[in-house]
Amino acid sequence: MKRICALVSLMFLMTSCEVFVIKAPQREQAKVIDLTQRTPLGVVYLLKAELDSGNLLGAMSIIASPDGSKYLAIERYEHADRLSRLKRMIAQRQITDIRTDTLSTDTFNINLEFDWTKKMSFTASRIDNSWYVVGYKCLY
Repeated sequence: MKRICALVSLMFLMTSCEVFVIKAPQREQAKVIDLTQRTPLGVVYLLKAELDSGNLLGAMSIIASPDGSKYLAIERYEHADRLSRLKRMIAQRQITDIRTDTLSTDTFNINLEFDWTKKMSFTASRIDNSWYVVGYKCLY
């Protein structure tokens, strides 16, 4: 009888409080990135989205000159070959790492890693309250 009372007491004790909780670990929430020209990271993601979709004209409108001015139409046309090369390098690749460096209040350097192998650096600058990609280079 004492054993039954002890066993019942132990069962009530174990079920009344959660000493051990068994459940799956919580997954990290993915960051939502605004694909607009309102943020420096957003404009780089927007450039990649335009290149992924094959919209070179849309990608050309996001590129600006390193001196801080927008390209003229003829200059954007001249950059079409460079953008198509960039498209071949990063299109349909997954972004696996992001590192952001602030150069000034209006200039950011964003390093992206694609598929754990290819590393690229993008420079984004604010021109007329919108962000533009003013430079990019492959870091390998």
